[in-house]
Amino acid sequence: MTEKISYRSLKEKEIKALESQGCTSDAFSDILVVDGFNQACVRNTHFVGKVKIGNLSGTIKNVSGLEKPCGIYNAAIINCTIGSGCRIANIGIHIANYDIADDVCIENVGTMQTNAGATFGNGVEVEVLNETGGREVMLFDEINAQFAYMLCVHRYRPKMVEKLKAIAGKYADSVKADTGKVAVGARISSVVEIINLKIGSYAAVNSASTLNNGTILSARDAPTKVGADVIAQDFIIAE
Repeated sequence: MTEKISYRSLKEKEIKALESQGCTSDAFSDILVVDGFNQACVRNTHFVGKVKIGNLSGTIKNVSGLEKPCGIYNAAIINCTIGSGCRIANIGIHIANYDIADDVCIENVGTMQTNAGATFGNGVEVEVLNETGGREVMLFDEINAQFAYMLCVHRYRPKMVEKLKAIAGKYADSVKADTGKVAVGARISSVVEIINLKIGSYAAVNSASTLNNGTILSARDAPTKVGADVIAQDFIIAE
């Protein structure tokens, strides 16, 4: 069972300290923090909407393995939850509508945003075997080779194919959300644009170009890496 996190409003002295460090907000009353929040770790940041922040004390290793201080620096944060032990720094435009778990490092990102009703690559039909169409496979992040094979090859069994499509479509509807997720331990650096992306635990995304409408599945024992200049749209990457 996941432990419920307790948040509180900012104290007046914390608000004044944040303002003295170049931070602004449409309404500081919309920012909630945990006990142990250290305002010294937040600088030159603009907050919009509902924002929750964990304990940002300590240090974290970035995608290159360099130890850096946790905190939020030179960023615009819109309707986000930021876990404890995180570093968010040098965000060109904004991070909007994301739940960011503990121990996450996000540096030098242009735009990172989730739009309403995002499905993160689930429900997208991709053409396989036949480039002219007719054997499309609907992606969802729990698909396996056997499911894809039956959906693609067994087109002479239309009732079965329709049932398989219904299973995939129902799953895609179930994961539809207005908020994206970055799971624990993920590292993201030097990415131009991230739109409607769900990023798994301990994934490393380094110097990619544009990632749009996708899911990066990952785990501590099988971390996924996305490297330089990658442009991907409508995709699911497995562990």
